[in-house]
Amino acid sequence: MALARELVLYLKWVGRQEQYPQAADPMVDSPLTEPVRRQIYGSGTPAPKTIRVPRADPLDFEYTVLLEFGGDDMRLQVWIVGIVCLTVSGLQAAGQQPAAAVKGDPRAMALMEEAAKTRYTWSPEITAVSGKFTWDQDGKAGAATFRSALRQRGGLKITEEGNVAIPADVKDHVGSMISHRVSPAPGSPQRPPTPSVIVVEDEDRGPLIMTLGDPMQSTQRVKDGRMVQVNRLMGGKRFTIDVTEFEKSPEGHSYPSAFTVTWWDPATGKKVEKQVYSTQGFHIIDGQMFPKAEKVVSEKEGKTSTLVIQYSDIKFERSGARAERK
Repeated sequence: MALARELVLYLKWVGRQEQYPQAADPMVDSPLTEPVRRQIYGSGTPAPKTIRVPRADPLDFEYTVLLEFGGDDMRLQVWIVGIVCLTVSGLQAAGQQPAAAVKGDPRAMALMEEAAKTRYTWSPEITAVSGKFTWDQDGKAGAATFRSALRQRGGLKITEEGNVAIPADVKDHVGSMISHRVSPAPGSPQRPPTPSVIVVEDEDRGPLIMTLGDPMQSTQRVKDGRMVQVNRLMGGKRFTIDVTEFEKSPEGHSYPSAFTVTWWDPATGKKVEKQVYSTQGFHIIDGQMFPKAEKVVSEKEGKTSTLVIQYSDIKFERSGARAERK
């Protein structure tokens, strides 16, 4: 089978409803980093040094890759974060071996490792956390207790107080907040660096880093040693997390205290939901950070919903000991 004759990239606008003026060119030439060039085109094959990308943030667009092989039309439509994996597969089918750059770009992986080290998590010695919370969602309110045995499937138990049922999204929020603060257990083996490459350089917002071979098609931005943006595909929807504020822990790690989550429909590119999260103060208990209160403002189908959760009586358990604050 003949080698790939051409790689055609075009865009579909995602999430924004406005149209570009026809007189304006929405595309600009952006340099292709060397690792990505080698992965897409292979070694020893002439390859362009630039690609046409949107003037706006490339994460607002869906890219489509069209690979044409001599005699056959092999058309693969993929998100930009899946370009490398699917293109390498196509080149292998054509008899050309991918370059060794599939191992990833050392600078990209170093940035990801730095962001992982600065991210705030509880001490590995923490085995459980418990406490109380009250919630108010658009005027409907209630209270509950919780206890989460960390690193255990089904370890979170939430018990309502009174006769008001706890909405599912309140439970989901509490569970997600806890799970994002859990660190690996003591003595667990260190994971090897995940192969990643830089696909777009950006001094202002941080380089756009693509995780290779990820089924969730992840890309990230790292700036000043902190993860400031995450993009993934999950549950049939694509989402973008933009972190706007961080709180420093006593040890100097970064807790994302304000961020926005935007959900898109991958098929249509339509924005389907937006959630703005903010943390309103922290308990410091035995050196561990736990929110005093959180606020979530959600926009969906033209409606706005506001959720406020306040936490109290937080207790951390570690190695047979317990730390608490009323």
